[in-house]
Amino acid sequence: MKDVSRELAEPCELPALLREGDMENRLVAASAYFMVERDVPTFLQKFVYSDNKARKQLCSEIGASEASATMSCLAQDVDRTIGLDFGRDVTFFGITIEYSVSLLWGENGQFACAYNGGVGGALDLIGVGASAGGTIRSVANGSWETVAPSEPRMCLTAGWTALVGLAATMIFDPSVLIPGEAISMVRDALTFDKFKGIVTVPAILGLLSDLTEEEGVDAVGVDTNVGFEVLDATLLLSVVPDISVTFCTERLVYCDGEGCEGKVMVN
Repeated sequence: MKDVSRELAEPCELPALLREGDMENRLVAASAYFMVERDVPTFLQKFVYSDNKARKQLCSEIGASEASATMSCLAQDVDRTIGLDFGRDVTFFGITIEYSVSLLWGENGQFACAYNGGVGGALDLIGVGASAGGTIRSVANGSWETVAPSEPRMCLTAGWTALVGLAATMIFDPSVLIPGEAISMVRDALTFDKFKGIVTVPAILGLLSDLTEEEGVDAVGVDTNVGFEVLDATLLLSVVPDISVTFCTERLVYCDGEGCEGKVMVN
C-alpha cells in the first residue's frame, strides 16, 4: 500500500480558496470538494458491503488521492485532526442505535478510516435517519490522541430534524464529563444571540470549536441529517431539539502515519 502520510507530512500547498479565512469555513469548503471529487456515496456503498481486507484497500486508495491530500494539508495547516463522518441511526421507543464511517486526517499527515458504533438513549419514540458531517478534534486532549482511544467514550447529538436539519455533535470522556454537563455545554455554546445573522454550518462549527479547548471534550462537529421521527411528525414542527446520548466506540479499519500504534483497530 502506498505510504500516504510520509509524503503528505512534508510541506504541501493548499488551493487558493483554502489558504485564508476561518478554520470552519475552510473545513466546510474542503469537505464539499472532497465529497464531490471522490464520489463518496460509491465509496461508502463498497465499504459497507466489503470485508476488512477490501475495506483497507478502499481506504488506502482514497487516502492516496489528490482530494485526500488537500484535506491532509488543511489538517496540517490548522494543526488539528479533522474528519468527515457518514452515519445512520435507528430509534425504537427511546433506544437508539447509531453506526457510521469516518475519514480522519491528522495534524502530522496521518490518515485513517474508522468504523463507529453506539447504543444509548434518544428523545424520541421511533425514528430513522442518515447524516453526513465534519468534525474538529480537541486541542486540550491532544488532537490525534483522541482518535480511536482504548477508554470508553460517549457521543452526543443535539439538533432539529423535521425531515431535513442540522445537528451539533460531541464526543466526550465520561470519566471527565457527565452527559448533562455535555448537553449544557452545547446548549450554552449555541444560544441564538451568539449567531451573527443566518444560522449556517460554519457558524455552528465556529461556536462549537471553542469547546475543543475544554477538558474531557474529544471532538465537536456538525451533521446535516435526513430522517423521520414520530415526535416531529406528531407535532408537525419540532420545537424540542432531538437529543441522543450513546456509549460509542471508534475502531480503525486503516491507519497510516505517526501515532497509529496503540489505536483500537477492527480485528
